Amino acid sequence: RSSGPTWHPPGCSIEHARPCSLPTFSLWALHFPSDTVHLPARYLPLLWKGTPSVQRHADYTRDRLRLLASKMRELIYPETRPLDQLLVAGPVTERISYDQAQQLTGFRPAKMGEQFGPLWATYWFRVRAIVPAEWAGQRVDLLWESHSEATLWMSGRSIQGLNHDPIGFDQSGRPDAILREQARGGETIEFQIEMACNRKFGYENERRKIYRNISLYVLDRAEIALFDPLAWELYFDFSVLQALEAESARPDSDLDRCWAGLLLSELNRFANTYDPADRSTWSTAHAILKELYRNHNATTVHELSAIGHAHIDTAWLWPLAETRRKCVRTFSTATNYMDQYPDYRFACSQAQQYAFVKEDNPDLFERIRNKVKAGQFIPVGGTWVEPDCNIPSGESLVRQFLFGQRFFEKEFGKRCREFWNP
Repeated sequence: RSSGPTWHPPGCSIEHARPCSLPTFSLWALHFPSDTVHLPARYLPLLWKGTPSVQRHADYTRDRLRLLASKMRELIYPETRPLDQLLVAGPVTERISYDQAQQLTGFRPAKMGEQFGPLWATYWFRVRAIVPAEWAGQRVDLLWESHSEATLWMSGRSIQGLNHDPIGFDQSGRPDAILREQARGGETIEFQIEMACNRKFGYENERRKIYRNISLYVLDRAEIALFDPLAWELYFDFSVLQALEAESARPDSDLDRCWAGLLLSELNRFANTYDPADRSTWSTAHAILKELYRNHNATTVHELSAIGHAHIDTAWLWPLAETRRKCVRTFSTATNYMDQYPDYRFACSQAQQYAFVKEDNPDLFERIRNKVKAGQFIPVGGTWVEPDCNIPSGESLVRQFLFGQRFFEKEFGKRCREFWNP
């Protein structure tokens, strides 16, 4: 309305808004000092149904949303069970193959809270779990937190890497793995864990050690869990938007202020609607998130694609032998994701690392070969390793491409068309 009470879209500050008439094509116009923004018509009902026009105490609301995201994450696994058998052998000073690990003796029961080490040592776990009968028809995952890198092995195959580093700079981790997509209920699952006493950044993590007599590598969690797909979808749909909105509080944020205000208001409305203990509220709350995801950039902006990449330094903060295992962990995870998500792509450079996997894990290399054919696993760079480009001679750099391209052509029938040297 052009007269009467002044209305302000959710989240927009009063001093930046002005009353305006509603055009025939039903867009709400806002005037900011630097630009004009239009609010999609589908949000107009919120303005006329008494939705608060200004989201007060924005920092308090952001804290509330951040805590809610943590609670939502816990609901992804509503039920857990301890493992029925957890035996460990080690430390093994050499990095041995799976077949060699089957010859190990001296297995003993492992305990929660048990410390492992020293740096670069390896332990092998033999695990057995019985799936509860009431979990029949549902997905069952492994939850493993040893504050280290590890590999999940099933029936002699490397399935994926596992790691948990809650104090790392990016707080990233991959502590879960699928054991059964659809359990029968009552079946026994057996698998092995190869635990490496190091984290992603090797020596760098060791320098951050704060206790003299407590190891960095502690078995903190080992159990099977019931997976809730709806809780998983809700959590990630919410947490991505929550993290996006949190960016608007940064002094250097260039997030559109109208969009940021709408985002904060609608996420707060989600928090008012969603009850973790009442699943009947989840559908209505989820609809709020889905509506937010309908907001797209203009058609004239760049189109971006997100491509997976690991950037494994062939020689850096760990022994060269650990590079070989990092490749197995990483490439196993990547091919596993490709099975779960057919549109997932993973770009990987350095022919040397492919050669390591071919020698150490032929089964995994064959999986990679199949994914290259499918267009999911993408060799890039064309060099043997990602070379230093300052000290080497021209002849050395030429040979990087010569040997790298020869390998990719021989193994995959492809020649790289780009140089990859981040």
